[in-house]
Order: sequence, then C-alpha cells, then structure tokens
Amino acid sequence: MTQSRFARTMSSEVERISTLAIRYLHPKSSVAFWHTPIDAVSYPFRSFQDYYIDFTSKLAYRGPHDADGLPMLNYFGVVGTRYNPVAIGQWGLGAWSTYRRGGSASSEARNKFSRAAAWLSRNLEVDSNGRGYWFYRFSADGYGLNGTAETEPWASGLAQSVGISMLIRQHLEDPKAKYRDQVRAAVKSMIADVSDGGLCRRFDDYVVIEEGVVDRPQAILDGAMFAIFGLNDYCLFEERDDEAAEVLRFTVDSIAKLLPSYDLSSWSRADLYNDNPPMPASWFYHELHIHQLRIMYALFGVPVFLKYAIRWQRNMDSVIDKYSALVRKASFKLRRY
Repeated sequence: MTQSRFARTMSSEVERISTLAIRYLHPKSSVAFWHTPIDAVSYPFRSFQDYYIDFTSKLAYRGPHDADGLPMLNYFGVVGTRYNPVAIGQWGLGAWSTYRRGGSASSEARNKFSRAAAWLSRNLEVDSNGRGYWFYRFSADGYGLNGTAETEPWASGLAQSVGISMLIRQHLEDPKAKYRDQVRAAVKSMIADVSDGGLCRRFDDYVVIEEGVVDRPQAILDGAMFAIFGLNDYCLFEERDDEAAEVLRFTVDSIAKLLPSYDLSSWSRADLYNDNPPMPASWFYHELHIHQLRIMYALFGVPVFLKYAIRWQRNMDSVIDKYSALVRKASFKLRRY
C-alpha cells in the first residue's frame, strides 16, 4: 500500500470512529433519543388506553425538532439529521400514554400525539398492491441497508409496528375510514413474505417480522417483539383478519422457540444476523428485552418468556456480567460499524 493510500485509509478509519463516538456520546444525537428510561406497562391491552412499553421519557428528548415540534434524529456524518418513523411513532406513543393517564400535561400531550399521528398518516406510501410502507431513505449501520437514493428505500417491521399502533389509537380518537384503511395497508406489508416485497421472513421452521430485509435473517430481537405488539394491537382492532392472526401465532411461537439462540449464557444477543462473534445487546437493549419478555408473557402466557426475562434480569443485576457485556459490545461496534 502506498503512503498516500495508507494515509487515506487511516483518515477514513479515524473519521468512522469519530462519527461513531459522537453519535454515542453527544447529548443530542440519535442514540440519545433511543437510550431513555423505559419500563413495561400493565394495562387492559384490549382497551388501547396505554402502550406496552412506557415511552413517556421520549418527550424530554433535547435533540432537533422540526417546525411542528416533531423529533428529528441527528446521525452526524454523511447521514445528518433525518426524520425516523420509529422515533416519531415512539414519541407519539409516549404522548398518548401521557394524555391517557391524565394530569396537567395531558392536553399538550394530546396535541403532540395528534401531530405525530398526522405525520405518520401523511407519510405512509401505499403501493399498487394496497401495501403501505413507512420508508427510510438513508443507510443503516451494520446490516447493509442502503436507502441513500430515492429509488432504493427500505422498510422496517419496527416502523410498521409503531405506526400501526399509533394509527389505531388515532382512529379511536378520530374515527375516520382513512386511518382504518391505512392500518390495514401497513399490516399487509408487514405480514407479506420478504420474497414478495414484505417484511415477514420465513426460515427453517420460524416466522419473524424483520426490522430490515437483508440477504439473510436479521431477526433483531427487540424489533421482532415490537412487531408482535403492533400485530397484536391490529388483531384486537380487526378481529376478523384470519391471515394476520395466523402470522401473529406463528411469530409468537417462533420467538419462543428461538430464545435459546439469543442467549449468550451471561447476556442477551441483539440479533441472529451477526456471527463470529455474535453481537451482544447493549445495556439499554438487554433491559428492553427483559421488559418486552414480561409483556410477551402477560399477553400470551408462554412460560419461556418469563423464564428468559428472569434469567436475563439476573445477568443485568450482575456487575461482572454487565461490564463484560459492555466491553464485548464496544469491541463489536469498533470492529463492525
């Protein structure tokens, strides 16, 4: 390698690591939005009066907002500041929870929820097959998801899930045919097979709704469980959709069977995409897995969900396990991102 080529390579590597460090350490970065305090929420799920995970802390996000007060995420580097459908959905669901719980902030929270729902309604793109997508048009680290060109957008089962949950709740507030139609369209894309442009991945004997569709199963654990929450909301909302109900049954059964594959003995694994080494979950996502598994147990009564929630909580409570996972995660990020 010539000296100039070596210098360019080193400069590129320094820039990559610097962008990664800023993204994780800057108080107004995209990561600052995701890594906020969360908890599982217990409520009558059929009532839609709250949401499975408490996102109320998202309302305190200090990063960029647009003219309507909606959150935008700063990814730094070439990606810059962007709308993220998942962020808007989670922020909106946090507003919904605040509104439905009442109190002095409920009126303002209702307005925030309505603005987030309006954005999701405007930005759902429905194709000629009647399938609706909230598309990304920028790249995602680590999985080869490239949406930089307008002609190459990518969709996410996680975005579909929170969008569906938002528009169901918006329909309950303001019953209009368009919201129900948009919910149905978003579900159609979520349960369609990846080979047919959808987000439902069938592999071996498993069915998982993907957070992003790439060359092989991604099966990001938190995204797969959030997809189940959105699909469960839909099946409570539209009780006569047998296809959606069947996919819901298969995905719940698949996650139950796959949980041992996510277990690193002292911590949880983030996905099934990365091997040699596998990607451990961050502290935040490990805790999220625990909250999600407790909700999965409350929803479906499958003992293995509670078993792993308790097992992974013990890891979370262990100083050795916790800091060992931190070192492994940092090493993985530096090598792969």
